[in-house]
Amino acid sequence: VGSGDTVRQTLLLPLVPVKVSTVIAGQPATAGQGLVYRVYLLDGETARPLLRALEPSLDLTLQPGRYRFVAHLDTNHMKAATDAVIEAGKPATVVVKIDAAEVTLKSPMPAAGAVPDRFWEIVDMSGKTVWHTAAAEPKALLAPGSYVVKLESRERTLEAAFQVKSGDRHTLELGNQ
Repeated sequence: VGSGDTVRQTLLLPLVPVKVSTVIAGQPATAGQGLVYRVYLLDGETARPLLRALEPSLDLTLQPGRYRFVAHLDTNHMKAATDAVIEAGKPATVVVKIDAAEVTLKSPMPAAGAVPDRFWEIVDMSGKTVWHTAAAEPKALLAPGSYVVKLESRERTLEAAFQVKSGDRHTLELGNQ
């Protein structure tokens, strides 16, 4: 190649379309769940971060190689990872599964016109608070395991122990409020 020469060369990049999705508690992830993806290239001595995205699913174009796809539900302190080998010429679909259960908490509503004054707290078996809210009938996503739910109001405190398995959908009702 000399000065002033025009060189035309076709560069072929072996890019592969990759669809990434997440299943949470047996259901496809939705936009309102606050899912965060992180994608890492695993080829080489250390995992190299490639991207971070805030979508319920991803449509990517990647070079062939080994990758780790990590899905985080930061508000619920849950994450899961799936490793995949992306091969040249083979479109890929990657599904990350987050083991979780959905728990709906209920308590009889206060009399008409009264202001609800309640606070829900879920504690794991080590005594760590994993979730809390002041909502009237909240829904929580929890990792499989054993928990204690506490309902505090001005009048009293109620609590109940419960267990959940991945994919469960439970409604827990605590006492008369």
